[in-house]
Amino acid sequence: MKRLLFLITMILTGGFSINEINGATLNAYIENASINGGKYSFDVYFERTDTWGPVYSPNAFGSSTATFSFNVNALTNPDLSITSGGPLDNVNYPNIALFLYVNTKNVLVDFGFALNQIAIGQLPLNTKVKTFTVSFDIVNPDISSELGWDPENTFFFTVNDDQITTTFFGSGNILLPIELSSFTASSSNKKVNLIWQTKTEVNNYGFEVERKSQSQTTSLREGALDWEKVGFVAGSGNSNSAKDYKFTDNTAAEGLYVYRLKQVDNDGTFSLSKEVEVEIKVMPVVYALEQNYPNPFNPGTTIKFSLPEKTNIKLSVYNALGEMVKELYNGEKSEGFHEVKFDASGLSSGMYFYKIESEAFTSTKKMLLVK
Repeated sequence: MKRLLFLITMILTGGFSINEINGATLNAYIENASINGGKYSFDVYFERTDTWGPVYSPNAFGSSTATFSFNVNALTNPDLSITSGGPLDNVNYPNIALFLYVNTKNVLVDFGFALNQIAIGQLPLNTKVKTFTVSFDIVNPDISSELGWDPENTFFFTVNDDQITTTFFGSGNILLPIELSSFTASSSNKKVNLIWQTKTEVNNYGFEVERKSQSQTTSLREGALDWEKVGFVAGSGNSNSAKDYKFTDNTAAEGLYVYRLKQVDNDGTFSLSKEVEVEIKVMPVVYALEQNYPNPFNPGTTIKFSLPEKTNIKLSVYNALGEMVKELYNGEKSEGFHEVKFDASGLSSGMYFYKIESEAFTSTKKMLLVK
């Protein structure tokens, strides 16, 4: 599979000469490879295992290059962040600049330092120190990252230009997250139905369903409570075909909610899906026609009614003689709570009646128009 080389080059001067190796040794580690949404990242640690020379700053890096190979079909757009308080963060480099060079064989990241810098970063003895983090955008979530050290193209030097013998540990070769082709949420009578589909799956242990509810504030995002796990759906392990999943949440009360999926691999690696919002409304269990409000009224009022199921209804207004003076609605209505506005501007003062009719329910109430 085609791979790229990702190089992090820390440049002290315009070039360097390679002297004989002077007994300097180093351990280099790739750790904490992880996925968060559409981002993949890993941390790099260094551990000095002896003294690096007699002059200048003997425990410091000189010009050095760290090289990593990775699957170009899986990852793209490498980015680097220096660890706060780490060996590179302690160096005063006001003229630092980041450059990305991309060609068919490698991606080169150069760090340019002022020429009067003596050393790039101090390292304590026999202590692992986190130095930087590398992150990528995920191109294809169905394949492995294949990230690891490229020892043949990695060179570390002391400030005396002595090459450091390096032992490499760890890799970032992890299976990337399952790609969701769809994820939707709908509510019905105090239940939330989640439906999602994956294109392919590799090492998929399953999905934890997480929910976050709205607080009393007006903003869902700003006033939301913490995420809580409300269920789990087993994955299909490895699959090259689309798989359909569903989950019903019966525990949510009336309100506005956000749901997401936490996809977990067999090794514990996880990624989070996009978020979907859904509102839960308590559905009526019986037919009802409420008293209009305001009552008495002039000239407008509101008539509310509830339906436990979808049905055809007719809502009409009659005068004291039983004559229909206004048909407010005639057609199909969904289950739930409804309201209709009635404007009596063209009617005279007096007692009126409003009536709702359906196949399963009929009810009539009085209202008083006072002008």
